[in-house]
Amino acid sequence: MNVLENIISAKIEEVKKKKKDIPIASLEAMEYFKRNTVSLSAALKYKNGIGIIAEIKRKSPSAGILRKEVDIKNMAASYQQNGAAAISVLTEENYFNGSLNDLKDARSVVDIPILRKDFIIDEYEIYEAKAFGADAVLLIADLLSKEQLRQLFYAAKSLGLECLVEIHSTESVDKLDFSLMKLIGINNRDLNTFSCNLDTFGKIAKLLPEDVVLVSESGIKNVDDLLRLQNDGAKGALIGEYFMKSENPGSALSEFISSI
Repeated sequence: MNVLENIISAKIEEVKKKKKDIPIASLEAMEYFKRNTVSLSAALKYKNGIGIIAEIKRKSPSAGILRKEVDIKNMAASYQQNGAAAISVLTEENYFNGSLNDLKDARSVVDIPILRKDFIIDEYEIYEAKAFGADAVLLIADLLSKEQLRQLFYAAKSLGLECLVEIHSTESVDKLDFSLMKLIGINNRDLNTFSCNLDTFGKIAKLLPEDVVLVSESGIKNVDDLLRLQNDGAKGALIGEYFMKSENPGSALSEFISSI
């Protein structure tokens, strides 16, 4: 199996165990479950220029450990103070060293939208996202059938969560129902090889309706990359590794914003 197949295999077993240990009723009783969510798409749509979704990510299969020590609360607060339109929190445990508690900690110190970024394959994970303070969830079209994608989208909507529907290839475009799905992420990273190519964004963006809010994900390393993607139609950019590797992620974000 490749890395992606291993991630999904582990995720299936993880969700099975969690369903037994923490029933949905327990998630519904948590502090943030009844919280009114904030719109991620609105935060990007009404942003001048391009809105940055600053990511908290400890590790990745392609880059290894990005930051040994991560103070989630300080980092999230710094992202907000330095102009992030939203924050993405990577919660996958086995390959990214993430945690739902990272999401909860970020939520406790910011009021901008938070995206739960994970490999969501089951409605249970959407209930988790709501319970731990997310405003939106990532749905990866390449991992799901058209019907699964639709079911998970409606499950999120029923809880007041938005979906950033992510695609990696032109082949996945047909899975999307654009009458419902208006917040679309185009990931420049190949899920199988984990290599990045910013040409991916422009290639796929041309195939999508004009009324969707487009977010470019992965491989953004400088302001020139950001401006190129904005020219190709991006309203948002999700940036993780560049900030996490920076000495001061909040300052690195501020430098990006001041240059666009």
